[in-house]
Amino acid sequence: MKIKSEINLKFVKRLSGFSLIEVLVALFVLSVGLLGFAGLQATTVRSTQYAEVRSQATVMAQDIVERMRVNRARALAGDYDLALSDATPTGSTSCIVSSGGCSLAQLVVADQIEWRTLLTGLPNGNGSIVVDAANNLATIVVQWDQQDVVDANESTLTLVAGI
Repeated sequence: MKIKSEINLKFVKRLSGFSLIEVLVALFVLSVGLLGFAGLQATTVRSTQYAEVRSQATVMAQDIVERMRVNRARALAGDYDLALSDATPTGSTSCIVSSGGCSLAQLVVADQIEWRTLLTGLPNGNGSIVVDAANNLATIVVQWDQQDVVDANESTLTLVAGI
């Protein structure tokens, strides 16, 4: 019986504990998992930044739509129309805060200046306005540069709204 128990004891000692290979495999699996998690975190941060800029662009597009609704007659006359290639209008926005107020024409220029100034809050932000008076619709396009974006449509927001 003594021989049999010695054999069992040697066999049990041989099977107990971890070998170096098992430890290395476990470390490899852990490191692959941590790298995957880091990649997922980087993608999440990038997506959050993109969503923030897109939300800002949406608010800015809605801002000019509301401004045109206030000055509807001038908007439907096409006075608010701006192309992406157009320079920001020059003039003063001081009539907005003055006690005398703005004429409708001054309000158009002041709105365009303030809107284009808002767009500078986006990375290389720019915008255009096209009013379809026949259908009482305004098409607002806001463009910006988005890093890590391959498709140019991902950095353009188009809003069609009734005025």
